[in-house]
Parts: sequence; C-alpha cells; structure tokens
Amino acid sequence: MESELVARGFEVQSLRISTNSFEDYLSIDDDHKFAQELELIRNTLSRHGANFFNFGPARSAIGLYADDLAWMGKVADCCSTLADGGSNNFRFCAFANAPHGIPFFPVSYHKSGSPPSFSIALENAELVREVFSNEPHDEATRVQTCMQSLKHELELICKRVEEAALEVEQKNGFNYLGIDTSINPALSREGSVAYAFESLLRKEFRFGGAGTLGIARALTSVVKDIPVKRVGYCGLMLPILEDLGLAERTNQGRVSVQGLLAWSSVCGVGLDTVPVEGKSSTEEIRNLYLDIASMAHRLGKPLSCRILPMRGLKEGEIAEFPGNPYLCSCAVLPIN
Repeated sequence: MESELVARGFEVQSLRISTNSFEDYLSIDDDHKFAQELELIRNTLSRHGANFFNFGPARSAIGLYADDLAWMGKVADCCSTLADGGSNNFRFCAFANAPHGIPFFPVSYHKSGSPPSFSIALENAELVREVFSNEPHDEATRVQTCMQSLKHELELICKRVEEAALEVEQKNGFNYLGIDTSINPALSREGSVAYAFESLLRKEFRFGGAGTLGIARALTSVVKDIPVKRVGYCGLMLPILEDLGLAERTNQGRVSVQGLLAWSSVCGVGLDTVPVEGKSSTEEIRNLYLDIASMAHRLGKPLSCRILPMRGLKEGEIAEFPGNPYLCSCAVLPIN
C-alpha cells in the first residue's frame, strides 16, 4: 500500500496495525506467558517497521452499563499515574457505536473473523486552511463557495488515493474498507483546524465563538459527501493537544469540555486528546463517558473519548509533553 501511494506522489506518514480484541489471542490469565507474547509482538513489529499497533478493544457485556463505564474511568485514572507526565492516556480511549476498520488510533480495531483488510486516513487540515484563505472576499457567498472548492479538492485527492487502494486490493487480496475522509489537523500552524476556521470567517472571529458550530456542521457535510468508499468517522476532528490553534484558543478560555461535546453533536468524532485536571474523579470521567456514549447512540454515529487527566495540574495550568512529537502544550480544563 505504501509503495502504491508513494508512486502516486503521496507521503505516507505511518503504517498502523489493528487487531481484534486482545482477549482472543493473548494469555491474559498467565502473567509470564502474557509478557512473552507481548515481547514477541514487539519484536515482530520492529522487524517490519510498523509504527503503531493497537491490541483491539477489551470485551464487556453488551449494552450501556454504569459498571462498564466506571471500569473505564478507573483505567484512565490509573494510566494518568504512570510515567510520561500523564500522556499514557494518549494510547487509551472509550468509544461507542464505532464500526471496525476506523483507521484512526486508538479507536481502530479489527472485527473477529473478518478477512485481512485495510483502510486509509488523511492529514488534510492544511488543505482546508489553504482553500479558506484563498477564496474571494464576497461575504454573502464566502462560506458556500469555500465549501464547494474544498469538496472539489478533497474529491480529487481521495479518488487518487482510492485508485491505489483498489490496485492493492486486486493484487494482494486484502479487503479495502474505505477512506476516513475526516478533517484531520497537523501539528503546525498551517495545519490547524482552528486557524482554518478563522481564515474562513475572518474579521473578529476566533475559534470557539458564535459560528463555530455552524462551520463544523458545514465541513462535516462536505466530508460525508465525498464520492469514494468511506469508513469510520468522516467528520471534523478537534484534538486539542494535536492542534496548535486549538491549544492557543483553549489557553485563552475559548474552548471547554462542554463546548467540545456540543460541537461533537454535529461534527462527529467526540473528545480527543483533551487535558483535564488531575483531581478529576473516576466518577467525573465515568459521567463524561456516559455523555459520549449516550450521544453516539442517540445520534447513530461513532464517537470516542480520549482525555488525559494531568496529575498535579489544576484548571488553567499548562500541561507540557517534552520530547513527545505528537502533542503540544496546552492549558488544563475542568470536566465540569
């Protein structure tokens, strides 16, 4: 897959592997054997140059039970006490209503019994900002014109990617699940979703103000209308710790957990890489998961929740991740 995309002029950022539930193939009831199996997986991945590996979801009773949510809250709380300044929750999330085959980690997983398959995600927020910055200044039609231009550009790119994917499916027999057409930021000023919004609305607008939800909905409509085989969220991603503009507006008090929840109702991804107070209780975390799960099932869409409780930090204090190439510094938010 990588060679097919590179031959077409694309840069492949990472190759990622997701499996069915780890309970299907790891000896979770034998610590010694479990450790040996993990080491075997680590060595195999290293030999093949795989950057990321996802063990698949833990299994639990079907349905939305408070006990399950409480257990996940305890896991998030436990992860925050480990090394790396709380960033271990970068590798853990709770999700609801999410189908298998989503290419974005950590929600990605493979359905037990399904044939080997692959899906593709794009890092495309820089394109969004470029389109929003270069369109004409006619305020009356600006949003509509920009959305039409963006759809055209994304369609061209996604069709080229899909050509490569179909070629791989035909040659190698792997099942092509589709492209997650979500708007996905890069950790740069040019690749910020927040700054893209501000390029579109201009004047005194800042991300988080009136108009944010409307543009989120419009962008989501665009990515859900790209005429390729789609899989996953196909929405707008707002990961605070992976978007310099979002982090800056959070530092200014323009972004809150409740605001992110509201935007999730129209843009459809959930809460992603949100730093919250270290004193957040397992009950607060559980209740946040409950909100996400309830919204996902009510709206019939996949949503996930990846929060990072930052031990020792209170609201407004800056969470930092020195040496971590995937996360930026940002003010800590209260859950409530």
